[in-house]
Amino acid sequence: MREHDATLLEQFLRAVDDELETAQEIIIIGGAALSIAYRNSYATRDIDLWSNPSPAFWAACQRARARLQLDVPVSPAGVAQAPQDFESRLLRVEHLGLKQLTVWVPERHDLALMKTVRGAANDLEAIREMHEEAPLVLETLIARFHETDVIGSRGMFRLAFLEVVALLFGEPVAQQAAAGL
Repeated sequence: MREHDATLLEQFLRAVDDELETAQEIIIIGGAALSIAYRNSYATRDIDLWSNPSPAFWAACQRARARLQLDVPVSPAGVAQAPQDFESRLLRVEHLGLKQLTVWVPERHDLALMKTVRGAANDLEAIREMHEEAPLVLETLIARFHETDVIGSRGMFRLAFLEVVALLFGEPVAQQAAAGL
């Protein structure tokens, strides 16, 4: 499956916007959110949505794919785990210049936690790159860690989180953080 960088994702979203006749809102999570909002060099295979938009949105996606001859898979995320109340911290993606489509993404600490839950190696690298561009705040990450309910092992999530802390802030900081988790 082809990977899409920010340029292609944004081109696709603009085409979807062009196909819409009424206002629509979507919340993009995962790699696509990371790509269009925080690391435009990050490539992903698809656009994951937090919820299921209207039929008008899906029809606009189909028409945009046909017009661009660009197959960008879009779907509600099968499983997504986020810190509590992350929706109250969503950020609107303004730089796309859309008329009908409003695109929201998780705030970067929330997105980092969502990617940490997933735990794939490329996700951890993306979190590191996002941190290098604009440092994440350790205290905010720890607070959001405590607010994140996970499906599956809390212990595995804890280990993944400490791996992220070590990657971003160093092993001594991760060891200190471990005592409070």
